[in-house]
Amino acid sequence: MATQASPLPIDAFLPQVIDLLRDRGVLVVVAEPGAGKTTRIPPAIVTAPGLLLPDHPRVVLLQPRRVAARAAAARIADESHTPLGGEFAGYHVRLDKRLTPRTRIRVLTEGILTRQLVNDPTLDGIGCVILDEFHERSIDADVSLAMLREIRDSLREDLKIVVMSATIDADRVANFLGSAPVLRVPGRTFPIEIVHRPPSSNRMVDRCVDEAAAHFSDSHNTTGDVLVFLPGAGEIRAAASQLSARCPHVDVRELHGSLKFDEQQHALSPSDGRPRCIFATNIAETSLTVDGVDCVIDSGQARIAGMDHRRGLDRLDLSRISKASATQRAGRAGRTRPGKCIRLWTAMEHQTLDEYDLPDIARIDLAPVLLALASWGVTRPRTFGWFEAPSEESITVAQRLLMSLGMIEIADGSVDGPITSLGTAAARLPLHPRVARVLIEGRSAGLAREAAALCAILSERDFVIDDDPQQRIPRVTGASDAIWRMQLLEERSPQHFVNPAGFYAVKEMQKQLQNESIATTQDRAKGLSGSGDEVLMKLLLLGWPDRVCKRRESDQAAAVMVGGIGVRLHGQSVVREGELFLALDVRDDSRSRKSEAIVRIASRIESAWLGELLPTLLTNSTTAIADEITGKVIGVRRQYFGDLLLAEHRGVPVTQDGLRKALCDAAVANAVALVAACEPLQALLARIRFCRKHASELAWPRFEEPSQDNSISDSPDILTAKHLVEAACENAKSMEDVIARLPDVLRGRLVYPLDRKLIELAPETIEVPTGSKVNVDYSGDVPVLAVRLQEMFGLAETPTLANGRVRVLLHLLGPNYKPVQVTSDLASFWKNTYAQVRKDLRARYPRHSWPDDPLTALAVRGAVKRRR
Repeated sequence: MATQASPLPIDAFLPQVIDLLRDRGVLVVVAEPGAGKTTRIPPAIVTAPGLLLPDHPRVVLLQPRRVAARAAAARIADESHTPLGGEFAGYHVRLDKRLTPRTRIRVLTEGILTRQLVNDPTLDGIGCVILDEFHERSIDADVSLAMLREIRDSLREDLKIVVMSATIDADRVANFLGSAPVLRVPGRTFPIEIVHRPPSSNRMVDRCVDEAAAHFSDSHNTTGDVLVFLPGAGEIRAAASQLSARCPHVDVRELHGSLKFDEQQHALSPSDGRPRCIFATNIAETSLTVDGVDCVIDSGQARIAGMDHRRGLDRLDLSRISKASATQRAGRAGRTRPGKCIRLWTAMEHQTLDEYDLPDIARIDLAPVLLALASWGVTRPRTFGWFEAPSEESITVAQRLLMSLGMIEIADGSVDGPITSLGTAAARLPLHPRVARVLIEGRSAGLAREAAALCAILSERDFVIDDDPQQRIPRVTGASDAIWRMQLLEERSPQHFVNPAGFYAVKEMQKQLQNESIATTQDRAKGLSGSGDEVLMKLLLLGWPDRVCKRRESDQAAAVMVGGIGVRLHGQSVVREGELFLALDVRDDSRSRKSEAIVRIASRIESAWLGELLPTLLTNSTTAIADEITGKVIGVRRQYFGDLLLAEHRGVPVTQDGLRKALCDAAVANAVALVAACEPLQALLARIRFCRKHASELAWPRFEEPSQDNSISDSPDILTAKHLVEAACENAKSMEDVIARLPDVLRGRLVYPLDRKLIELAPETIEVPTGSKVNVDYSGDVPVLAVRLQEMFGLAETPTLANGRVRVLLHLLGPNYKPVQVTSDLASFWKNTYAQVRKDLRARYPRHSWPDDPLTALAVRGAVKRRR
């Protein structure tokens, strides 16, 4: 191997790396950014005499991102003076491969290694696997580490494993690998000054641009380049536009995943002599050496993909980075010269950051991983030797999806079943299981090219721009956003609202998928009928059976999805017609007031397709319900897809038993409300409470107010609202019947002699001198008798209750039925107050009788009749 171009801190430790691997076979390397571990350790291993067996001479270097993998391979090839992709060093990333069967150092992205492990569990020909930048904790890196440990323990004790990072929990990884040695490489090539900025009311993009502009206006900073970390492509485009206008002498470049490979390479290439400013996402956080950068401006933010396992929705959250990520970003400034890192947060805020980023395994969809493990022979993922075990919920959600896709079977009622032939075929494809099923079924249906296009569209980043107001997308109507994008893909060049890099990436992906060999023994697409587009839309339904949505009648842009999730179509969706559609690309939107998820890519479906393709998920039920308005029982037939209500028909015939059960169910469910609404029942309950208070020597049952859970008590001496209503439902035909029967049911619960004592102690009415029977109101603390004053003439004393123990409170009413006096001492009223009341009332109601002596006068009900 050629002599290294320049010395790096790791060089002095390379002999230790080789000795530790010879002795233990596993190693954890902790080296700060810029130490050179990525480009120096793989060549040292592959060239160390006798370290790797002749049958397994190759080294795999695992990188988390495509741009880092290409850059690492290119640097290794350059330093070894060998062609990239030749026998010494090459790379293999998604959609791009530059290596030969004899290439010794293979730089791979993580998904590529996972597929190799599935296809070849013994890793034939590979003597060492290096997992670089392990601190990022991608799902593939976590799973690959666990699989590699199992391979080494059971099949290949000669297999060498190296885990590397600048910010890694080294002891934890070392313990997982069986007390592996830890090699710590101190120091970096050049020092870095860390500067913290106080908070500001300005937007983060504006703050980053201000810092960059200030750097380039400083006369002391005439040569150094700047690397600015922002969370996404939208922010990068805005920042690049602002800085270009403010500093025309600066070479402004962008670096993010939406760019084509040559555009990414251009961002990393040397400048034309002008100072350079690179606006980048966390794609530039690790493994990349950007020559000339001496200043990093860190927004402290990143967009992190994840999944809401409870709702089954993808998420893309704007989050604060961890301390580990902040360290990695700062390290970009000290690679080739002394540098400075400007952090747009305070030193105190820095202490509140998480130590490490949340690992993928705790936040993303596990379906692809579980399918890979099932293909590898792991049918019980809960017992797999994870580096960090995922949650029970995330495993269950992923297994249910794989089961609905027909990729794993149910074994003895458990979802821990074996993989199916369809699952085996899907596991060999570089696709999510959903998309893999579309490709497999499409190939069987004779639509290989079209299915490959759809799968590429749904696998790669969306190439339709939606965050640039200057890119106006035409308002068109269609059956499927995916098929509309497929039609755009067939054009020779992208339209003005299409991201060119994404457009060509999807085209390249389509080409690769058309050439993928698919081995499945079943004619999976048997029975698919219809036109070409109709079959394609049916294929999408097979891949997204859990994403069926039904529009809301009140808002055609809104819908409810299987699982009860509210969704809203993106304003640029072409799917504006049809009752049902699929949510192919749906994400939580934190800005939504209604907590609705946003559907960027939808596809219309017909209800008949559900029965044709997914009959086991369709259910029909006929039930009797009590109509909320009329209270009468009616028959309702409902059709569901999963838990999504598709159709409802009212007025269908129901059996007598069904009628009785429906009425009882509805009544019991609303028992407390029914009891509260029944005035005669409330009056009866008040009378019993009165008796319990004033005749406590008798064993009156208690009737307490219901608690929040609509129950009263389980005590046998307490009558619950539920029990009352259940008894009242016997032979009832409507809710009105139930309410009407409640008082009789309660009276039936009063055993002798309480039933008679109730009438004796708390009569429902009191007879007044006119012979009228006036109701007594027992609802308050004191029973009230509201009666017209003239009907009380001749009565000397206040009526009493409870065998004379309690006097009623008289509300004496005028001819207008409004109280003119409230008293519990009628005798005192006649003696002291009546004369003044008589004077006032006689003036207002002259036709009524107002005798001088009320005790000797005849009680009357109304006005005195005039004589003719």
